[in-house]
Amino acid sequence: NDNNDCAPQNYCYGTTCGTAKNCAGVKTLAPQAPSGPYTIDPDGPGGNKSIVVYCDLSQNGVTYETLGIGRHDKAYQGYQLLSVKALNLVVTRAAFIWAYNYQGGFINLDIGWKPGNCCFKYGSTSESNFLHFGSTSSKDLVLPCSNQGQTLCTDEYNDTVMRFRTGSVSCQAPTMAANFFTLHPPVGGPGCISAENPAIFMKKY
Repeated sequence: NDNNDCAPQNYCYGTTCGTAKNCAGVKTLAPQAPSGPYTIDPDGPGGNKSIVVYCDLSQNGVTYETLGIGRHDKAYQGYQLLSVKALNLVVTRAAFIWAYNYQGGFINLDIGWKPGNCCFKYGSTSESNFLHFGSTSSKDLVLPCSNQGQTLCTDEYNDTVMRFRTGSVSCQAPTMAANFFTLHPPVGGPGCISAENPAIFMKKY
């Protein structure tokens, strides 16, 4: 099936038609459906528009909605700061790559914010370590980029969607290869000074 085969206000979950408010609802409607992107309607038919999310259906159905960039020491409603441990889980990697490609980068959670430093923090806000993709070498530090592919440091974050780079490598395109994290595993290591640093957040429920 595809969504065109289902009646209005319904979506295809595996081979089942229905309307789910979250990925747990997808799991209930279609227990054998594989993990991946699905259309859900969080407030039900007739409310806000439906949205596409990544569903982890390996257990009870976890919803990964959006991937964002913001201040490491600030809370954003519904978002969790991504740790190195989380980024090394197969499902988190799959959801991360799907969201990055679907959005064309990170959603900017704090438009107009001007950081004190550009190295990404990871995990809890009290951690002093910094995020690397590939190795603990300084060349693999994760740094923010504008949506136009310019490296940023203490510049204002004015784009609604932003990208990243790893050290000396050019800014990541608006799409990531499926094997990106196999080639560049997330690790924690030394970085630049600890100040008002950025971090990566995932909206998950």
